[in-house]
Amino acid sequence: MKHLITRSLGLAMLLGVILASPSANATIVYGNGATFGTDDVYKWDVDIAAGTSTLLRTYSNVGLQPTANGRGVVIVGNTMYTTDSGHQFEGDNHIYMTDVTTGASLGSFTTNIPGNVNLSTLAWDGTQFWSSQYIGGGNAYRFGLDGVVTQTIDLGGYDSKDGMEWFNGKLIANRGDSEAPYDIYDLSGNLLSSAFLNPGHASTGIAYDGNDFLTVANFNSLDVWDGTTGAFIKNILLTGSINGIEDISVDYAQRADTGGDSVPDSASTLILLGCTMVAMVGVRRRRVV
Repeated sequence: MKHLITRSLGLAMLLGVILASPSANATIVYGNGATFGTDDVYKWDVDIAAGTSTLLRTYSNVGLQPTANGRGVVIVGNTMYTTDSGHQFEGDNHIYMTDVTTGASLGSFTTNIPGNVNLSTLAWDGTQFWSSQYIGGGNAYRFGLDGVVTQTIDLGGYDSKDGMEWFNGKLIANRGDSEAPYDIYDLSGNLLSSAFLNPGHASTGIAYDGNDFLTVANFNSLDVWDGTTGAFIKNILLTGSINGIEDISVDYAQRADTGGDSVPDSASTLILLGCTMVAMVGVRRRRVV
């Protein structure tokens, strides 16, 4: 009986190690590519420590328009949310939804943002979205899954923002179309830190992985920044055949500041299940003996 329990426990622990190991250094990053063709989103496995990326998948035509211009992207669990500025920037106030696993369309919903506003970058704060105004002003809008705007703030008056992220109860945003640097604001629009991230080149989308900031550099690579100090760490090329990348996202369900602590990872769940089954076997064996 002892040998059976020992072997079973060893197998459960080995299974946990095997499942946990691949995600030790990997960060899955999604990027929406700007084009006047179909709206495509790309998925990479990014190893920040090694400074490498591997293109895993391309989601084609997520905006369901024959001539689109992809902008924002947010991943929450198994759902992808995207925005698109419309053909020739004529305006599109839809949020498009896609199943991350199958790539199938889940439809869309509209926002009640006034006017013919082009939505650009997209972020998620754990309960609602934030989006920035791409043309005609520097507003940021907060709205829920019903599309109803619950808050509007002006981020420094900079027009055509295409890089904005929510993190730890604050917003970080660039100063215009591909324009660095990135400033930090509170949720009333008050400036907290000027030029916290300062790329010396074109910079569009931004994501926060819970530790570091990732910003899109020259539409084809990622700059990595220390999330506490804002210090530059490294640049990582985004591999594969891609269009110019605008907004980027990691899975917000895995971030502690947007609900990650309440989402158990599969490896932990299976280890717990394996250990529970081993314990049950041990109890049953002892009773029989």
